[in-house]
Amino acid sequence: MNHGKPNIPDVLDRFVDYYSKPENNVWGSLHIVLDDLNVGDDSVRWVIEHAREHGDEDGVRLGEILLTMSKTQRKRLPVVVEAELRRREIDGAAPSDANPAYSALTSR
Repeated sequence: MNHGKPNIPDVLDRFVDYYSKPENNVWGSLHIVLDDLNVGDDSVRWVIEHAREHGDEDGVRLGEILLTMSKTQRKRLPVVVEAELRRREIDGAAPSDANPAYSALTSR
């Protein structure tokens, strides 16, 4: 039982889509958490407010998801997103769980 913590595979597509937007170079509003790896709750709360102030509704929603994740998940998420983007470039639109390396990264 995960007590409300999302699993990375459950939210991966949302973070991949956000990261892939041209205006979100190096994670956009979520940069401090997902690029600089300041994964503490205070940093996540800060990026949520920053996103809100800049009208980044997706950043607000994803920040709220980050707040429910463990620090370990927050650290792992950008690595998994980048691996998923590489997988999509190589394999096309195959399901994420078809890649054993992806499954190993996200199963924890």
